[in-house]
Amino acid sequence: ALAALALACQEKLAAPAECPDLCPGSFEIIDTVITPIVDGDSSFDGYARAGQGSSLRVSWQFPVSEDRAVVRFVARPDSITIGDTSYAYVLDSVSLAITLAYRDTAVKNLVLYLYRLPPTVDSTFTFADAEAAFTPASIIDSILVHDTLVADRFQRFYSGADLAKVAIPPSDSGVLAFGVQIRAAQGTGVRIGSQSAGTDAPSFISYVTVPTSDTTLTRTVPRIVRYGSYVSQSVP
Repeated sequence: ALAALALACQEKLAAPAECPDLCPGSFEIIDTVITPIVDGDSSFDGYARAGQGSSLRVSWQFPVSEDRAVVRFVARPDSITIGDTSYAYVLDSVSLAITLAYRDTAVKNLVLYLYRLPPTVDSTFTFADAEAAFTPASIIDSILVHDTLVADRFQRFYSGADLAKVAIPPSDSGVLAFGVQIRAAQGTGVRIGSQSAGTDAPSFISYVTVPTSDTTLTRTVPRIVRYGSYVSQSVP
C-alpha cells in the first residue's frame, strides 16, 4: 500500500505534476493585485510632497512633465501701527524676489516669467488652472538669466505706473499671489527657492510712507509666503 501511494504521487519532470487532491502538499494558488493608495503609507522616508522641500520645480517641454511654481503671500495690512496708533500709509514702491536655486547651464537663453495669479491659490490649484491663468495679460515681469549662471537671486522693483502690475484691489483683501514659468532655447527645468529656503524664499516687500503728527516716516512692510508649491502636468 505504501509503495502504491508513493507511485501515485510521483512528479513527472517532463509533464505537469500529477498528484491526487488528497496527496500531502496540495495547495491552491490565488493571484491578487493590491492597488496602492497614493500617500497612503507614512513609513517611507526621504520623500516630500510638492512645496515641502527647499525648492520648487519649474520645467518646460520636459518629456516626463511640465511644472509651474505658485506662490501666495500673507495678506498686506491696510494700516501700520506706530506706538499705540494705527496709520494709513501711502504706497511708494514694491519689490518681488525669487531665487534660482539650480539650472542646467548647457541650456541657453533661459527666461523666468512671473505671472499674476488669483489670491485664492491653494492646494486645489491644478496644472490646468495654471495654464488658464498664465496668459500674456497676466505677466508681471520676465527675467533673462545669463547663460553662465547656475544660481542667483533676482529682485525686481515696481513704482509709478509699474505699480499697477502688483496692485492689490480691495476685493483681494491684501493678498498677492504669483506663478513662475520658464522658456529657453530647448526644453529644460530649474529649481527656485521655496518658503523653506530661508533667505532664498520668495519675498514681497512694500515700501510705504506713513504721515504722522510728528514727522513723515518711511517703512517697509515685508510679507512672507503663506502657500508655495508647484503643479505638474503628470500625476505624481
